[in-house]
Amino acid sequence: MAKDTGMKKQLEVKQFKLPDTMVIIFIIMIFVALLTYIIPAGTYDTIIDAAGEEVVDPNSFHYISRSPVSILEFFKAPLNGLKKQSSMILSVIVICSCFRVVNDTKALSNFFTAALNKLQHRAILLIPVIMTLFGILGSTGALVNSTVAFIPIGLVIASQLGMDRISAMAIIYLATFAGYGSSFMSVTSVQLAQEIAGVPLLSGAGFRAVVSAIIVLSSIIYTIRYSSRVMKDKTKSLLHGTDMEGFEGIDHPDFDVKLTWIDLVIVILTFGTFGLFVWGAITLDWGQDMMAAMMLMVAIASGFLSGMNGDKIAKSFKNGAKGIIPGMVQVGFATSIGMMMESGNIIHTVVNVIAEPLSHMTPMLAAIIMFLFGCFVLNFVVTSSSGQAAIIMPVLAPLSDVIGLSRQVAVLAYQYGDGMSNVLYPVSSTLIASLGIAGIPYQKWVKFVFPLFMIWCVISIIAIAVAVMIGL
Repeated sequence: MAKDTGMKKQLEVKQFKLPDTMVIIFIIMIFVALLTYIIPAGTYDTIIDAAGEEVVDPNSFHYISRSPVSILEFFKAPLNGLKKQSSMILSVIVICSCFRVVNDTKALSNFFTAALNKLQHRAILLIPVIMTLFGILGSTGALVNSTVAFIPIGLVIASQLGMDRISAMAIIYLATFAGYGSSFMSVTSVQLAQEIAGVPLLSGAGFRAVVSAIIVLSSIIYTIRYSSRVMKDKTKSLLHGTDMEGFEGIDHPDFDVKLTWIDLVIVILTFGTFGLFVWGAITLDWGQDMMAAMMLMVAIASGFLSGMNGDKIAKSFKNGAKGIIPGMVQVGFATSIGMMMESGNIIHTVVNVIAEPLSHMTPMLAAIIMFLFGCFVLNFVVTSSSGQAAIIMPVLAPLSDVIGLSRQVAVLAYQYGDGMSNVLYPVSSTLIASLGIAGIPYQKWVKFVFPLFMIWCVISIIAIAVAVMIGL
């Protein structure tokens, strides 16, 4: 009997699993709402700097009256989050619905099948090529939040290569944010932080570029190792045995298929549109609304070119919308977390608490603590890169002068602290939206990405230490 009891307990342990993504986000929401009752409310005053920008006065912190989140405000928060992200959510729904129409023409599937026929056993080489491309796009800032529009491409590629949905997500999202988190030139993080700190724009770009290359390379190796195991044995997939194990709505390889001229036209039209959008995002500041408009034109043209009538195009479009709406609802819930901390006026209090002990540390230790604070605390509270720079850099810049740390390194610590955890925290609307499109439960993604996240943290700490030693 004792033996049976022991086996039963082992079985119960094995059957334990993390709750649904919505439940995890809701628990975090409750925790943050309670913090607004525990952490004193405080704020920094803002001033206009020499460049005419509104920044925080690092010497002006003071406590203010508490403004905790009420029960009614708590339950209104998800709706407010949806309102705040409404433009992004609607654009993503349209983009993914349009991509479903393009995918249903089978042109992309036929194209990648033909490419695999050519590459044969070298098909795995597609991964580093694509990830390098998206790493560069992320590093230049051409793709950040708009990455969600490219997730369906990853799904098609992963399906054709015999991988899983996690591989699809990694090929696109992981590569982009590996580049963005370690960028040598990002306008919204590096350049803005350097401007606030009074550091020459794009100074230290060579050092950052080397670190960025290392982080992107580590991501490529990590993804290839996982994807190779899945290609050899489907049971190695973290999604094995779940409802998301297959690729519903994504065509599997048919190696007898013939690539037609219509297929080629649709492929050129689709990727040409993506390329045009990247150019427009860099030079004309195009946003996701432009991407949605362009994809709508591509979807209609591709549908009719492939022989679909209006009814079939409409049905395909609606099927695409059905699959993405649950993920978009999660975006609203995730966004509400930061909004509650802002309305509770506890963000500046947290920053002030961490800033005081830094003034008593050695430059290298202080720089590492700056990074860890940004990565594990501030980026969970403030998901916007520019928002973080506006809050933390006016504090870190003069503080770095006091402790003998270069302002360049302070910018580096902020940048890596802001960038590394974008692949992990559920408060990131871009992450939650991408997971929704890919059809990956948040807890499965965390299990996959957490070891790589820790590798990135180690690389970042080493990079910061080296920067201090060489006097960057």
